[in-house]
Amino acid sequence: MIIKKMAATIEFIPFDRIKHLTSEERIKLIVEKAKKDTVIITDGKLDAKETASLIQETMKNVSDDFPGIEVCSIDYNELQEQHSSEVTGTSAEASTKGAKTVVSSSIKGARKLMAQVYDKLRFKMTGRRPGVTIVGPANIVKEIKRSPDKISLLME
Repeated sequence: MIIKKMAATIEFIPFDRIKHLTSEERIKLIVEKAKKDTVIITDGKLDAKETASLIQETMKNVSDDFPGIEVCSIDYNELQEQHSSEVTGTSAEASTKGAKTVVSSSIKGARKLMAQVYDKLRFKMTGRRPGVTIVGPANIVKEIKRSPDKISLLME
């Protein structure tokens, strides 16, 4: 029995390099790189529509040589929200006094609203969604685990 070792390349693509591309061009680039046994990491999060289109495009290209992809994204805002609630606790845990709870809840809501406004402005100005996306060919990436604060990638 002959065992063939697979060689993989990990390529970091700054979102600035692909932000000028249309969504279709971005997806085509990712699929073409994955077909060449490349794991792609980009410092921007694909939105839900792009992820769905990526999966559809991948399914069109599945063959004996290309079994498909594994994909995972983390949104930095989700991480920040989770971290801030772990550090400060929920407003009910932080204070049982009525006035303090209302103030704490209001401040937390205002911070969340400001973060959303900032992200929308940043996206409009730069085209970048805060986060990271990892895409790799399924014959090399055996498993991607997403926990609240990290992505673990098992490659074989």
